[in-house]
Amino acid sequence: MRDAGMTDRRRMLAALAGGIFLLRLPGDAAHAEGGQEAELVRLLNELRRARTLDPLAVDVALIRAAEGHAAELARRDELDHVSEDGSSLGARIARTGFRYRLAAENLASGPSSAREVFDLWLRSDTHRHNMLRPRLTHCGVGRVQARAPGILGAKRSWWVLVLAERL
Repeated sequence: MRDAGMTDRRRMLAALAGGIFLLRLPGDAAHAEGGQEAELVRLLNELRRARTLDPLAVDVALIRAAEGHAAELARRDELDHVSEDGSSLGARIARTGFRYRLAAENLASGPSSAREVFDLWLRSDTHRHNMLRPRLTHCGVGRVQARAPGILGAKRSWWVLVLAERL
């Protein structure tokens, strides 16, 4: 039986508890209030404008898809575009209700700031290509900070950028 007072997000965080995750603002609030997620979107849209591409709109459904995958990757301590249950990016987006034609995903582990992860992706042909695909219209960023395994007190960020063209 579901606890009506507990959101899916809080249930997920509670299940992942045990002191391994640092709690922060929900993604939509972090995007709106100038967090690292908002800074990554700003850098991404600045790059797109410089290449005469339309900026991407932030979408709450894509934030949920990105955050959920970032939390899973941090828990698993790995980078993988396939979820533990075998689902792909398309399935993760579909579960949010976002209807799309085209989607792409960038992953990173380590960098703590938006500038660091943006520069890392910019140096990669595949990641840069994803960020500059002209047909993409929306995005969502997920970032989770977790303690690095085996290093007392050291933290590492897990980043997921989901990009999509809305139907």
